[in-house]
Amino acid sequence: MVEPGPVIFNGDLSGGPTVKEAKAGARDQSVWTIPKEKRIVCEEDEMAEAKMGDRVRVHFTARLLDGTIVSTTADEEPLEFTIGEGEIIPGLERAAIGMNPGESKTIQIPADQAFGPHHPEMVVVMDRRRFPAEWQLEVGRELQFRKEDGDVVRFFITNLSETEVTLDANHPLAGKDLSLDLKFIEIV
Repeated sequence: MVEPGPVIFNGDLSGGPTVKEAKAGARDQSVWTIPKEKRIVCEEDEMAEAKMGDRVRVHFTARLLDGTIVSTTADEEPLEFTIGEGEIIPGLERAAIGMNPGESKTIQIPADQAFGPHHPEMVVVMDRRRFPAEWQLEVGRELQFRKEDGDVVRFFITNLSETEVTLDANHPLAGKDLSLDLKFIEIV
């Protein structure tokens, strides 16, 4: 006797077992055989792994190695991006490859796969008198300067004294390794 198994609907039940027969089992193995090209498999039965070029949605929480949360989508919409387009940090993009909907994992991302190394040549110290007196300068504040060619350069104030302002054009997380909790939501 053939063990009862799942019924795969091939679009034409004529000549095949009834649901009642399928549940009870069938003696003739041929009634269970449906040519592979005629099978319809439910999407949840066939897990799609994320690959290059896929548009995906994920939830994530990024932390410094000391546990400080630096970014999260926990209370927001999931992050949506196309794998391989360079829309996000390389470490997160690579982590999504091969994941299935509903899957979660925690990974460590080295600085060079996150926001890059910290470049000391991108730090400048300027005389405080070069800034308008009405500007409220404080550590952590972002300033934007327009270059002669029209491009905008972002700086963050990293240090202040009575006479100097230290500006850093590096990303605030440059040079930092991250821990990333990733939950793969879907392939869009």
